[in-house]
Amino acid sequence: MTPVSVDASLVLPVLAALSCMLMIGLGFLYRPSLPNLLWSVMFLVVLLSSIGQLIGQATGVTWLEHASEGFTLGAAAFAWSGLRAARGVRPFAWTGPIVCLVSAVALGIIAEQTSVEDPIHALADGLVYLFGAIWGAATVYELRRRPERGGGLLIPLVVISGILPVLAVAGLVVASLETVLGPIEDLIPDLTAIGEIVYVVCAMVTLLPLARDPSARPAGGSSHFRNSAEDRLARAEAAGERSWSVLAISLDDADVLREAIGEDPFRHVVERLAADITAAFPADADIGTDGSSGFLVLLSRSDAAVREHVRDLLARATTISLESTLTVEFAVSVGWADVRTTGYALDDLTAVARRARAEARASGGNRWHHAD
Repeated sequence: MTPVSVDASLVLPVLAALSCMLMIGLGFLYRPSLPNLLWSVMFLVVLLSSIGQLIGQATGVTWLEHASEGFTLGAAAFAWSGLRAARGVRPFAWTGPIVCLVSAVALGIIAEQTSVEDPIHALADGLVYLFGAIWGAATVYELRRRPERGGGLLIPLVVISGILPVLAVAGLVVASLETVLGPIEDLIPDLTAIGEIVYVVCAMVTLLPLARDPSARPAGGSSHFRNSAEDRLARAEAAGERSWSVLAISLDDADVLREAIGEDPFRHVVERLAADITAAFPADADIGTDGSSGFLVLLSRSDAAVREHVRDLLARATTISLESTLTVEFAVSVGWADVRTTGYALDDLTAVARRARAEARASGGNRWHHAD
């Protein structure tokens, strides 16, 4: 049998197209949300970039090939923005398009204005790749903040995203040495096409399960919660209202519970906690998700009234049980921040409430803590 050589430039468009269809069909359409939209666009970017590279190679249009390579450097920025959106913080969704356009224009101009033999060409390329790889490091940071960080789900994307800046720095060092020692590129193979394929596979393995995670379903939607909460806080500040508070609520030892009882029972526990929160707080309170096992609540009540609502929640949450022969005791911790001590910025209130929740958990859990 005659061996068949498969060009990596042909594999990437096929793999990118398949990944794009899977993320859109099984991710975004299954659970429409901003994170899933950003991750779907990420795979679409890789698909368009791979097609552009293929056309550039086939037609000999060098600037198109290099510009397409630059376009794909924005993929990591889309992954980072989606992870931030899934965490319920400002996603900076404009970052991905800007990185794509800047990198594509920069590499296209470099290809047109310099020759491959010119040492400045490799050095300029290295700087652009380093710019794109920054978002790989940012992705690792976001992945380490997720509650699943103790499991193996995140490992593929953590590893490949962590390798990106390392390779970019190494490439920049080699390009710098070439300006002094002459061409040494033969010592290091071109791993661009292979690296893109590995990145697509690792991103799909990690992001598609996150996109379909039932426990991450927003209670009213993270983006909806943010928009509504920021609007209400802005109007409260203008009116001088000082009775507003943000509560950060989550299950204690969520990672341990998930591993102990399994994914599906854990999803039921989170759904039951969401129902208890809805029942314990007034109808005019805004409720949003905070990670895969937490929630944020914005309400305007006196301190005494907030305490009563929190106590009601803790009493309800301790009665959560599974329909199985296994009896598991669940606990909930609550962090509380108010506008009098923290101000009206939602991000500040959320950060302080989370720190207060961590203090409540450190004190034994199944309790609340009011940030001073």
